[in-house]
Amino acid sequence: MGILTIPPGTEPKKTAPRLRITLFQQLIPKTEFLRIGMKSIAKKRIKTQVQVELNWCRANKASPIPEKEHLSGQ
Repeated sequence: MGILTIPPGTEPKKTAPRLRITLFQQLIPKTEFLRIGMKSIAKKRIKTQVQVELNWCRANKASPIPEKEHLSGQ
């Protein structure tokens, strides 16, 4: 879900690991249409883009993979 939580028109953080930046640079343009659609649904329903994505996962019996960027404090 990480890539889908990026708002449309946003670039990946430059502080992310190099592999992640490279992957996101390839995936962001390909998912722009999907992210615009999710943002539109979220706006109509007065929800966040992440809430729409989680609801889609729940409705389609998919399991989102939680992401934790900072591993400190474990």
